[in-house]
Amino acid sequence: MSQSDNTLVGSDEFFAQDTLTGCKKSDPDSKGDIPFVEKVREIITADDYLKFEQLLDTGLAVDTILSPETGYLQHVTGAAYTPLLFAAFSNSVKIVEGLAGQKLEVLSQATEHGYTAFHIAASYGRAAVMVTLFAMDPKFLESRTTLGLTAVMAASLLGEVSSIQWLLQVGADVTMRDYHGRTALHMACSRCSPDHEAICELLLEALFEGPSNGKEEAAIETLILADKYGKTPLLEAVKFMYGNAKPILLLLSTRVYFPPCPTHDEAILCEDEEAFIIEFTLKDWKRGAGRAERLRFGEAVSYWAMLNGRSDLLEINSDIAFNRGGAS
Repeated sequence: MSQSDNTLVGSDEFFAQDTLTGCKKSDPDSKGDIPFVEKVREIITADDYLKFEQLLDTGLAVDTILSPETGYLQHVTGAAYTPLLFAAFSNSVKIVEGLAGQKLEVLSQATEHGYTAFHIAASYGRAAVMVTLFAMDPKFLESRTTLGLTAVMAASLLGEVSSIQWLLQVGADVTMRDYHGRTALHMACSRCSPDHEAICELLLEALFEGPSNGKEEAAIETLILADKYGKTPLLEAVKFMYGNAKPILLLLSTRVYFPPCPTHDEAILCEDEEAFIIEFTLKDWKRGAGRAERLRFGEAVSYWAMLNGRSDLLEINSDIAFNRGGAS
């Protein structure tokens, strides 16, 4: 794969995309000159729709490029922001509503990486804009970028906990996969921060808690099926959370890796390299784990240790219940 491709490569590689750094200046009288762009940005940031409407009346095009300052997030989302996309970035609800009222088709605008206003709002935690756009078109929930990311995937990748909470409340499907076969859980497990840990927990709760409604098979597949790079969420956590046990503990505690009836359910073994890193990480966790953490995760850790021949971890909890929750 060429480093100049606008492609999200495997999660263990850096994002290598070409991005726009601002609006191109044409002639001195053009509406695309830099001072004019700065003025438009200021008005949108202030969410002053009256002044913005005056700009529209005097010839501001709804597809003018108003890129924000470039940085890591723009490197991911793309930087070709139209007024609508910049308003989503700025959490400017009045201008989002006004633009949609002017021309409904502006809602289909996206950056060069396919991020719509809804994707951008989710990526930056702009709750008010997400609510507004979702009310206009619920299909935003499943819209995809050029790489197949939905809003819940984009928010998982960038660690926006508040976005994930809201998206789950309105029914975002966390089993969907991008064009590389990765889910939101892959993306949460591929980053190392407290926010990504919290998202990992929220996604697992959405997958496995409450009524299954026939979705249990899809939930299990979300954990055990690898992406096109051969990585499951657990392998992502192992590779990216080296020394950070929380995502690994959360995954090992699911019914996939710690089934309700281990004597009857399928056992999932880890490859030696994967098991070595998990063992190293969990030994470090064991040294500092408090009573509450040991009670919460100890049984699952001991089961995994027994299954994978890691005897040093068995002492965390030697009493493993082999028929939990009335399983038969």
